[in-house]
Amino acid sequence: FLDLPLLRGDEPPDAGYVAAFQIPWPGSVAVYGSPEDAGYMMRARATAPAVIGVTLDPLPAGPVAVIDRGARVRVELSGGELESVTRLQLLAGRNVAAIRNGSGGWEVVQFETATLVGDATYELANLLRGQAGTEAEMRAPLPPGAPFVLLGTEVARVSLAPGEVGLPLLWRYGPANRDVADRSYAASMHAFS
Repeated sequence: FLDLPLLRGDEPPDAGYVAAFQIPWPGSVAVYGSPEDAGYMMRARATAPAVIGVTLDPLPAGPVAVIDRGARVRVELSGGELESVTRLQLLAGRNVAAIRNGSGGWEVVQFETATLVGDATYELANLLRGQAGTEAEMRAPLPPGAPFVLLGTEVARVSLAPGEVGLPLLWRYGPANRDVADRSYAASMHAFS
């Protein structure tokens, strides 16, 4: 579950986001929510596996609104790939990712260079930090092991009513071709802020 700022400006202000990954991929993942353990309604459907991983290095706080040429961070992915982009593509909004800090907040970053340095491991460089007003989520330093999510089309928007923002909801998620009560579904509680 990701609490993200408005990245494009045309998103509903009370939307949440979810990134799903599973091996093997079940075709799509359905996300159901409810304020109690009954009456679940489908809130999102992830139709493709998200590019998810963890950081392997401490990430120091960096400058905002300029390219950070000094910081580099390795990211180990569960699946998928990362790629480098040109400077113009970076400034046009490509290679956007979110990294979660220990408090649960997400810093939105962009990276120009992604170099494969090991099995499913990339070194990211030429970073734009604290994008979309998330500079308050930057930590000095962010310890290794922080969750990383590439914010591509695989990240699904979760439908929320305005009154549900801040409300802890029960969530069930699993293969969309199975019933929400199936034992293949996982469950958790989350309140989108």
